[in-house]
Amino acid sequence: MSKANATARRVRVERNIYRRQDASGHTVHEVGYRDSAGRQRWRTVDGGITAARAARDDVRMLVAYRASGALVPSAFRELPAFLAG
Repeated sequence: MSKANATARRVRVERNIYRRQDASGHTVHEVGYRDSAGRQRWRTVDGGITAARAARDDVRMLVAYRASGALVPSAFRELPAFLAG
């Protein structure tokens, strides 16, 4: 890592939950997960750590579906329809 970019963008809070500052200086939480193609995805969560934990639990369900061979949607906006069946 170069000296010009020595600070990390995200700071780990818990497993798969990270905190960062957005452009306006507000603290936001993000949940990290891998989609069906194995690509790392990051989703910003509205709310605090409790909302981030709930989103992480939803992502855990997606990982279980992926492990069974199902395709995982790449966007959270598709998540409710995906979970409904």
